[in-house]
Amino acid sequence: MFGIFDTLKIGAGTAAGAFLTFSAMSAYDRFIDDPAVAAAAREGYVQLAERTALQAQISELTRQRAASDAAMRAALERAEIAKQEAARAQADYENLVAQDRGDDGARVDGSDLRWLHDN
Repeated sequence: MFGIFDTLKIGAGTAAGAFLTFSAMSAYDRFIDDPAVAAAAREGYVQLAERTALQAQISELTRQRAASDAAMRAALERAEIAKQEAARAQADYENLVAQDRGDDGARVDGSDLRWLHDN
């Protein structure tokens, strides 16, 4: 069957194979599947992703603020125009009341104007 020399060769081959397998698996764990390396790689990626997300959020908030500022300016302009139109309409009405001299029974006097202004 096998001699002592063959048994030693088989034992040495098995030991060498086990050593090479262990070395290969250790190298794989150290260089490829190392959790610390994976965590370091993810840490850099996570920081980059967070920075990119924050920059996008800041730019969106800036855009929204610019849009709201423009809307507010437009609303203030419309309010000022409406105020001027209301004042002009009031002046026109008061002018018409002052010119009303007829006997049609629809006389408006100063107390009526005060009542309109107060209410």
